[in-house]
Amino acid sequence: MTDHAQSRSKKSFLTAAALFILVLYFTRDGAFRPLWFDEALTVMNFMALPGPVEIYHNYVIPNNHIIYTILLKFWSYAYQPVVAFDVYLRLLSLVITFAAFATMFFRWKKPCGIWPAALVCACFAFSLPFGIYSVAIRGYMLSFLLIVMALEFARSWITGPDWKNGTAYFIISLLAVGTIPSNIIALGAVVLCLAEFPLKSRKFILRYMFLAVIPLIALVLFYLPVSRGVARVMALKEGWSNGIAAMTVLYLSWAISFLPVIITVIFTALLLLKRKHSCRRALIAVLVLLLPVPFFLIISPAPFPRVFFSIWPVWMYLLCRGLGHLFALARLKQYRLAVKPLLPLAVLAGAVFACGMAQQEIKEYLSAKYVGQQALDDFFCPYYMKESFNPFDAVKSLQVQGAAEPDARIYISFNADPYSIVFYGKMLGVSQDVWCFDNPRGKVLSIGNNCRKAILTGGGDESAFTGRFKDKILDPVSAGKNFQRIYSIKNAKP
Repeated sequence: MTDHAQSRSKKSFLTAAALFILVLYFTRDGAFRPLWFDEALTVMNFMALPGPVEIYHNYVIPNNHIIYTILLKFWSYAYQPVVAFDVYLRLLSLVITFAAFATMFFRWKKPCGIWPAALVCACFAFSLPFGIYSVAIRGYMLSFLLIVMALEFARSWITGPDWKNGTAYFIISLLAVGTIPSNIIALGAVVLCLAEFPLKSRKFILRYMFLAVIPLIALVLFYLPVSRGVARVMALKEGWSNGIAAMTVLYLSWAISFLPVIITVIFTALLLLKRKHSCRRALIAVLVLLLPVPFFLIISPAPFPRVFFSIWPVWMYLLCRGLGHLFALARLKQYRLAVKPLLPLAVLAGAVFACGMAQQEIKEYLSAKYVGQQALDDFFCPYYMKESFNPFDAVKSLQVQGAAEPDARIYISFNADPYSIVFYGKMLGVSQDVWCFDNPRGKVLSIGNNCRKAILTGGGDESAFTGRFKDKILDPVSAGKNFQRIYSIKNAKP
C-alpha cells in the first residue's frame, strides 16, 4: 500500500469513528425513552404472535411492518435480563442505524469523496427526524437501510451488469416493500435517480427497465397472498386532512436538516450548468426531490409525512454527489487561488454543527407552529419525545395508590396513549383486565363504580370525558405537566 493510500485509509477510519461517536451521542437518550402507542402496539399485538407466518398473515392495520416485526421477533428470542426489555428492543434499530451509516459512508466516499459523504451523514445525525426514528421500534430505520442498499445494488447493476447485483436488488426490494408498502415510492426514486446515466444502447435501456419493473413485481409477490388484508388497510384511509400542511412538514424538516449542504449544492450546480449533461442531471435531481408532491396533492386524506422518510437516503445521495462536485472544483487550477479544498470543508463543518445544534433548540417551536394539534408530529418533536411522557411512572403511581388491583378498572382516553400504559402495566405485573379504553373492537359505552381512576391528557380531554360520561366528575390526583395525568373518578351529585 502506498503512502497516499495509507493516509486515505487512516483518514477514512478516523472519519468513520467520528461519525460513530456522533450517532451514539444523538441516540443516547432515545435508547431509554418509553415506548409510545405505535411501538407498544407493534410489540404486544404483532411481535407477540407465535411466529413469522402468523405475523405475515396478520396484516390488519399499517402498524404491522411485517419484515421488521419478524426481525424483531427473532431479536426478542436472544433477550437476557441484563437491560430492561424495552431498551433491548430498541437496540435492534440502533444496530440497523449503524449499518445504514456504515453503508452510506463507505459506499458513497468512493464516487463522491470522504468529506462529502461525512458531511451529509453528519447532517442526518444532527437532524430531528434522526432522533425520532434512529431507535424507534418501528420499520422506518430498516426501510432507510434497505433503500440505501437498493440504491447501491442498483448503481452496481446499471454501471456493470452482474446477476448477483440484480438478484440482490430484487431481494432488497422485496424486503423493503415487505417492511412498508409505501417504500415502493422510495424505490421509484432510486430508479429515477439513476436516469442520469446516458440511456443510449439497447442493453443499457433493458438494464434500466429491469430496475424499474423489479420493485413492482416484488410488491405484487409479497402482498398478493394477503390481498384481503391490504384491501382492509387501504379502506381505513388514515392520514392528514391537509395535504399542503403535510407536505410542508416533510420539506421543511428536510431543508432544516441539510440547510448548509443544500445551499452549497445549489451554488455548485450553478457553476456546473454549462457543462455537458449538467442540466439533465439537475432536472432529474429536481424530479426526484418533487416525487412526493403528487401524493400529497392528489390522495385524500394525504399520506403521513413519515411515509416519505425512506426517500431521504436518495435525496442524501444527490446532496453527496453535489458536494463531491464542489470539492472536485476546489482542486482545479482555475479555482485553487480563490478556494482551497480545506476552506469549504471547514466552513461546511462549522455550518453543519451550528445548524444541527440550532435545530435542537427550536424543535418544540417547529412542532407547535407547523403541526400543532391537527396531527401527530412525525419530524420535529412528537409528544413521546418530551420528558413529560412517562407511562412507566404513571403505572407505578397507580400501583402505589392501590388503583391497579385486579377488581379495579382504570379508564384511559385514546389521546393519553393507552397502549403505552398497557405495555408498562404488563411489565409491572398489572393485569390487562384493569384497563378500560376505546379500541378497534369497540368503544367504552359506560364506566361502573369500580372504575375509580382515569388517565387523560388534560385540557380538552377532561371536558371530553365529562361530556361523554355525564354522571361522573373528575378530581386531579397527579396532573401537573405530565402528558398522562391521573384523575379520581367520582359520581356526580344527583
